[in-house]
Amino acid sequence: MNEAEISVKPRRTHRHALTEQEKAYIKSFADPETGTIPFFLYLKALTDIANQKAEV
Repeated sequence: MNEAEISVKPRRTHRHALTEQEKAYIKSFADPETGTIPFFLYLKALTDIANQKAEV
């Protein structure tokens, strides 16, 4: 019987951990009354952090 070879590609399961300073930066966008962060501001904060890391 012929068996087909199964190709398994490794998944990218690692995540880039944020530093405490980066977490504080993201939290600075939170609404003081509710503590929530609008999604577009969350994305802006992550983009700023990624751009900052890319410059280094």
